[in-house]
Amino acid sequence: MIIKVNGYELNVSKDQDVYVGSTTHGQMFINWGDLDSSEKAKLEEIEAQAFNLIRQLEQVLVPSKN
Repeated sequence: MIIKVNGYELNVSKDQDVYVGSTTHGQMFINWGDLDSSEKAKLEEIEAQAFNLIRQLEQVLVPSKN
């Protein structure tokens, strides 16, 4: 999953690396295996929210086939 918006970005590769970049805090690279279960659950929730936003955007931009 890659999310980029207004100077912030998140790149999550499950079972590999997590990259967070921000204009305020710089860059962080974290190994997925170093995260605790709570942190992993939060990242998975963010991924689900991103998926829902993309699906909503599809409904707005892609013409329906009626």
